Amino acid sequence: MQTSRNYIVLPSGIRKVGCAPYRLNRTRRDPYNDKRVKYYDQKLCQTLIKIFHEHRLSSVEIKKLINTPEKLSDNNSIFKMIWRRERVLRKLLLKRTKLSLLWIVVVSNYQDSAELLVSSGADVNELYGLLSSSHGLTKKSTVLHALLRTYPFAWNEQFIDMVMNHGADVNAREPDRHSVLHRDIQNGRVKAVKMLLERRAEDNTTRFAGKTPLLDAARTNEADELLPLLMSYVADINVTDIHGFNILRCLTLCPDKEHVDLTRLLIEKGVSSREVLVGVYESIHCAAKRGRIDLVNLLLDHGANVNALGLNNESPLYFVACERENPARLSILLKGGANIDLKTNFGETALHALVKHRGFRRDDKSTLEKLQILLKFSADVFAKDNEDSTILDVICRQNLHNLGLVLIIKTLALKADSSTASKLTQERYTKLFDFYQDCVEEIEMARSTKFIENCMIFELLAKRQCEVAALMRHREFERRFVMFNLSYFAIYFTDIIEAFECTKKHYQYTMDRENLVEDVTDNIFPYMIVRKIVGYAVTECSNIVRVWKSTFAPRCSPCFL
Repeated sequence: MQTSRNYIVLPSGIRKVGCAPYRLNRTRRDPYNDKRVKYYDQKLCQTLIKIFHEHRLSSVEIKKLINTPEKLSDNNSIFKMIWRRERVLRKLLLKRTKLSLLWIVVVSNYQDSAELLVSSGADVNELYGLLSSSHGLTKKSTVLHALLRTYPFAWNEQFIDMVMNHGADVNAREPDRHSVLHRDIQNGRVKAVKMLLERRAEDNTTRFAGKTPLLDAARTNEADELLPLLMSYVADINVTDIHGFNILRCLTLCPDKEHVDLTRLLIEKGVSSREVLVGVYESIHCAAKRGRIDLVNLLLDHGANVNALGLNNESPLYFVACERENPARLSILLKGGANIDLKTNFGETALHALVKHRGFRRDDKSTLEKLQILLKFSADVFAKDNEDSTILDVICRQNLHNLGLVLIIKTLALKADSSTASKLTQERYTKLFDFYQDCVEEIEMARSTKFIENCMIFELLAKRQCEVAALMRHREFERRFVMFNLSYFAIYFTDIIEAFECTKKHYQYTMDRENLVEDVTDNIFPYMIVRKIVGYAVTECSNIVRVWKSTFAPRCSPCFL
C-alpha cells in the first residue's frame, strides 16, 4: 500500500562509498515489503537470541548489555558480539555505532529485532543523540517521536503500544517543543493519538506559537476523527495561539476537506465565528480563498464579519477577487453584505484586484464572470487607488482591448448617467468614449423598442429576471421575441439573447414550482393563491438561491447571484 505522506527509513546497507551512514531516506511504501529489510531483521534477531542463550545471560545482564553505550575498544559490547557471529551484519552496523542498537532497528523498521530489544529491557526513552537530520529527528527526539515518522502499518501501531507499555514518556518534547501528541496529530495517526490520551498525555500542552494539539488537529484531513477524540478528553476548544487564531480558523486551513458539520458543532459549543484580529486573515478570508462556499455561508450565518480586514486591510471580497477559481464565491460574499468598494492600504478595491490579475489580460472565463458579478453589484469603475488610478487607467496602461474592457463599457452605458459621460470625456479616456457613445445610442434605442406590448428590449437587459419572467405568462411572449429582428442591436445582441434565456429558465422554474405546489396540496388552493405563494418565494429568492446558482448562467441579474 502507498500513502500520500512520506515516512523515514534508515537504508539497509550502505551501497556507495562515502554515503552518509546515518542518512534517513523517505518512503511512501511499507519498507518491510523489501526482502533485504526482512532478511537483515531475521538475521539480527536470530543472532541476538543466540548471544543471549550462549552467554546464559540473565534478564538484568541482557538489559545492561543492550543499553551500554558502544565503545569500539570493548570486545564484549553487543556490536562486537554480533559482528563475530554474522559478517553480513558487520557491514550493516560497523559505521552506525553512534546510534544504539534499538535506534538502528527502529528507524530501519526491523520488526522482530525491535520487539526483542524492547521486551529485553532496551531504554525506550533514549534520545536520538545525533544532530538534526534532514527529515526532522533531533538530538532530543525519542523513540516514540521516531515511530510516529515511520510507515504506519499495523505492526507500527502495535509496537507504539508496546513501547508505551514499557515506560516510554508520552509527554517527551523535542527542542521545538513538539510533544509526542503534537507529532502524532500532525501525521494523522488517530489510533496512536487515542493510545497517548489513554495514557494521560497532556492534551492542552503548547508548542511553538502557542499551538495546542487541538489546533494542530484542526488543520489535518483527519480532523473529523481527531477533534471529537480530543474534546472527549476535555481539550480546551476556546484556546487561541499567540496570533489569536482559534480552532475555526485552523479548520479553514485544512488542505483537502471543508468540515462544515464539525464547524457547526464547534460553533454550537460556543466557539466564536467572529475573530477580532488586526492585520491578519481571519476564518472568513481563508474559507473564501479556498472556495469553501458552504463553510463561508455557515460562518456568515453565525456572525462572521464579511468585511473583516486582513493583511494590508484586504477584505475577503478583495482576497477572492485576486483568485481565478469559482466566481460564485464573490456572489456569496456580496449577498452576505460585503462592501464592494472597500479599499486596501493601497487604495485598491476588489475591482482593482480583478483587473490587475493576469487572468483579465487573457480573457480568462472565470475572471470575466467575476467581473460581470462585480459590475452587476454596481462596483465603482471610477474608484481611484493611492496612485490616482482607476481600473480604466490600469487597462489603458496595459493597452488592452479585450472582452473585459468591452464588458465594462457596455455596463457603464447600460447604467448611463451624466457623470459617467463627463468622466469618460477626460483626455485619458478619449479612446474609450466613442465606443461608450455607440453603446449609449443602442441602449436608448432599446428603451423605446418593444417586441411585445408589455415589454421593451431594455427591460430584458436592465430588470431582474424574476420581474421579467412574470411577463412571460403572455402566450405570445416567446414567439414574438423569436420573431423580432435584433440586428439593430449589434453591440448588445448576445446580452439580449442570454438575458432572454435566463428569464425563460426562471419562468420555467416558477411553473415547475407551481405544478409541484398543486400536486402536493391536491389542488385545494385556487390557482391565484398558488401563483402568489410561488411568486413570493421566487421573487424573494430566499430558500432556493443555491439551486438557481447552479442552474442559471452567470449573466443573470443580481437576484440570482
